[in-house]
Amino acid sequence: MRWKYYYACLLFLYSAVAGTVINRILYRKTHNVFVGPVVYGTLATIFSTACMMVPDYIY
Repeated sequence: MRWKYYYACLLFLYSAVAGTVINRILYRKTHNVFVGPVVYGTLATIFSTACMMVPDYIY
């Protein structure tokens, strides 16, 4: 089961970079500091939930 945690850490590294880019793009378009973190938080929650819902066994 440890592979899921390594996979989640790797996923968060990529999502942190993507979150920064998403935050900057949305801030430049909307001039609202709250839209980017809300979108990033929603995406990070969906990704982490999807990662942890993968079964422990691999065929």
